[in-house]
Amino acid sequence: MKKTTKILLSVILIIILTIIIYFTYLATNKDTDQKGNIITNFFPNILDFIQNSDIKIPLVTNSNNDEESKEDLFYQIPNHISADFILNTSSSTVATSSIEAKSNFIVSAEKTTGHLYFYDLEDKIMTRLSNTTISGVDSIYSSYNKERLYIYLSTPSATNKQDYSYNFNPEALESRVTNVIKLNPLINIIGAVNNLLYWKNIDTNFIYQGNANLENAEIVINNSKIDWLYNTANNELFGNQKPSAFKNTSAYLFKGNALEKKISNKTNLTILPSPDGQYILYTDTNRTYLHNIKTNTSTQLSFFTPIEKCSWLEDSLSFYCSTPTTKSFSITDWYMGISQLTDSQIVSINVDNPQKFYPTIYLPEGIDVEKLKTIKEGGYIVFKNKIDKSLWVLKLII
Repeated sequence: MKKTTKILLSVILIIILTIIIYFTYLATNKDTDQKGNIITNFFPNILDFIQNSDIKIPLVTNSNNDEESKEDLFYQIPNHISADFILNTSSSTVATSSIEAKSNFIVSAEKTTGHLYFYDLEDKIMTRLSNTTISGVDSIYSSYNKERLYIYLSTPSATNKQDYSYNFNPEALESRVTNVIKLNPLINIIGAVNNLLYWKNIDTNFIYQGNANLENAEIVINNSKIDWLYNTANNELFGNQKPSAFKNTSAYLFKGNALEKKISNKTNLTILPSPDGQYILYTDTNRTYLHNIKTNTSTQLSFFTPIEKCSWLEDSLSFYCSTPTTKSFSITDWYMGISQLTDSQIVSINVDNPQKFYPTIYLPEGIDVEKLKTIKEGGYIVFKNKIDKSLWVLKLII
């Protein structure tokens, strides 16, 4: 019996040694498959298992783990310095047109020339749209009617501000156009809601509402000597007086023919209403808040960040923000370009618990996020680096 036991143990030992030698050989001698690709992953990658399951993990890396289909998830759009950009949204895309087949794109105004560029986020292809050079562009807006997509450019000079208009056949958006129109110098483009463009006459501060090609305009606000900034949400018009570090200003909702005050007497007040118009993100000197319009209550976020570093998701249940590494800074100096910030990460926040945030990606050094925007359908975040005006894209894992 003892002899049989010894033989059995010897056989087991030989089997174990054979297995160890076999796996040691696999680890030290890389084989190749029929396509010539090196086989290195003998065991399944745990990240591949997670990505193929219902488990959701935050995006904190730059690329997929699948080397054969490697795709940059966070990258800079090469060779392009942006003055400003717009994304395709329900208010900038012509319905029932072939442009819907390209549902994820950017239209950007180049900083040095003012040329318009179309960037397809899916295919990562950049196409120049315009032939006309326009110097000093700082803002870009879009609007549409049933047949045309309109894109407006603004130059920043306070004494000689000028606006320009392009219009496109949406069936051929990627075709180069030359039909730029120089608008009346007294017109100042400030935003659009669906097919309505909001603008003002600089001399009188009358606020007008017109259709996409500036026809049938009518005065909607007459509030002389007040400099207004506008945000749109849920086809409603929100406005706040120009932010100031030296005096209190307020934010309003323009409803019917009246102004309803929603946030009162704040310094450095800037606002970002949610798409459903039920919440307002706003800053007050050195704090950032989420304001619930229905309950008229505000909750301070756990970090301070300028509103231009935040963007709502379409469902209004959550939003993204980038978080500066500096905890205390002058927001006035940042807006004026006197100082710069460095952002450490982009986080997501839910409206039901605004004091808690979830990291989405950690940013490399040297990025000062501004004009953060989201595309829900394709799961994209796009922003401009304020330091060098480069455009960055983050594709979310959804």
